[in-house]
Amino acid sequence: MMGLHEDIREALFNLAAKVGPRPSLLATVKRVDEDKMTCTLEDDDGVEFYQVRLRPVLDGKEALTIFPKPGAWALALRVENDDDWVIVATGEADKWRLKIAETVLEQDKSGLLVQQGEDSLLQVIELIIEAAMGIVVVQGRNPDYVKLQQALTKVKKILR
Repeated sequence: MMGLHEDIREALFNLAAKVGPRPSLLATVKRVDEDKMTCTLEDDDGVEFYQVRLRPVLDGKEALTIFPKPGAWALALRVENDDDWVIVATGEADKWRLKIAETVLEQDKSGLLVQQGEDSLLQVIELIIEAAMGIVVVQGRNPDYVKLQQALTKVKKILR
């Protein structure tokens, strides 16, 4: 009995696909426009889909956004019964960003940004290391300036 239900479901899906728009799209990312929060996709038949949303609602607000890498595959779903599409998954990402109020977490190939308003985690760590490097001890041992410099170099590779 289960086979019959699956056959009916598949037949209905095939019929709907012939008369209505497809609900999902697996395609290759051609271009990404970060300013407009959109991208262009190209399916296996070479048909391009323009202004595919990176976020479901383009209202100027932002929570979590994934920026797909051009050349990677992406899965897009249709937004309700409209001609608009939204990316829901991608094979590779160039960047992701999470914004909550004035706090931003963002990662791309240049590193991780942790920012609250105008202050970033990198700035704070740099200030701490630079302050420690200026310490001169009269009795006892001075800070290990080589290790502090190594720490500063490494943190600049990780954070931005």
